[in-house]
Amino acid sequence: MGIGRWSRVELPDQDAHVLRQLGVGWPGLSEYGLRIGRELTNSLIESKADTIEEMLSSVPPRVVALFHQEAQLANGGSKDLYSLRIPEEERHGAALSPLSSFFGLLTHSIVRSLVVGLENQLVELELATTHVGPAYRGAKWNATFFEFAGVVGQSIKRWLDDKETSLEPVERLLKQLELLRKSPIPSLQEFDFKGIGGEVLGTLLNTAMSRGIISKMVDQGPAFLILDQNLYDQLVLTPVFKKVVDDILLDKLSSMV
Repeated sequence: MGIGRWSRVELPDQDAHVLRQLGVGWPGLSEYGLRIGRELTNSLIESKADTIEEMLSSVPPRVVALFHQEAQLANGGSKDLYSLRIPEEERHGAALSPLSSFFGLLTHSIVRSLVVGLENQLVELELATTHVGPAYRGAKWNATFFEFAGVVGQSIKRWLDDKETSLEPVERLLKQLELLRKSPIPSLQEFDFKGIGGEVLGTLLNTAMSRGIISKMVDQGPAFLILDQNLYDQLVLTPVFKKVVDDILLDKLSSMV
């Protein structure tokens, strides 16, 4: 199925110029002005449908889903304007706490590169705008900001729906990683209760316990105490985070868990 659901048209240069003048979010426009802006954007999307399809298909679908989800959430779930802030710094390690969230994944070097590449292509297609500035008010470091209209986000969402793309498997692993960072580590029963347990997790923790890296805390039930943080990071956290990254970078839906 295609990107859009409107009849294919060519967008006149004059209309494209008007659209650029309106700005991505068209703040302050009347409802009539918003409707014109949406129609112009829809026309632009249709005129470049094949290019957009090729662009989205060149990126792992779950990376596209991450990009779409975080861009919508960053603006309070608005349907009219999507925005995304990408920190300039990249993270490569697996034991960094910010990486246990969806937004934190955007700082992972590979994921970040794919997302920025996708955004830059949207900018080249005149479907998004970008600027660099302080990450937040008073910040001493910069971030790259991308914004695009809701109709662009909705087109991406339809593409994801057509591909039946879901971030749920990645979300389960992130929740697992979040609990594994706690001290003491919750019991295996708590992981199972939250629906994020499994044989692989049990094997990792049992191996760590047999090597003296963690131990059970008798006075706090079946929870685990970390005895060697560095070895725990290497033996437990790193493999789980690697699985998170591997899952989000899957390029074939048939291999998704």
